[in-house]
Amino acid sequence: MKPYVLRYWEGEFDILNPQKNRAGNRIYKKSDIQLLHFIKYLLYEKKYTIQGARELIEKYHDEKRLSELLKNYKTVLDKEKPSTLSREEQISNTIHKLKEKIQDIINTLD
Repeated sequence: MKPYVLRYWEGEFDILNPQKNRAGNRIYKKSDIQLLHFIKYLLYEKKYTIQGARELIEKYHDEKRLSELLKNYKTVLDKEKPSTLSREEQISNTIHKLKEKIQDIINTLD
C-alpha cells in the first residue's frame, strides 16, 4: 500500500490509529494490519464506499465483534444480510456484478 493511502485511511477510520515511535514513524500492530487488509477488501473487492466501510466497521466494533470479523471477514460478510448494506452499496454491488458478467460475455464472444 502507498503511504498516502494509509494516511488517508487513518483520517477516515478513527479506529485505525497506529502508535508512533520517538522518530514519529508509525508502528502497526497485527490488529492494525488485519484492519488495513479488511478495509482494502471492502473498498477494492466488495466496492464499498468509504462511508459504508466505516459504518460496517463501527457496527462490528460497537457490537464487540470486530476481532471476529477481522479473522474471518470473507466468511462473515457472506453471511451478512443484504439489508445491512446501504441502498447505494447494494446498487454499486449490483452494477459491479453486471460489469463482470458483461465482461465475461465480451471475452466469450472474442
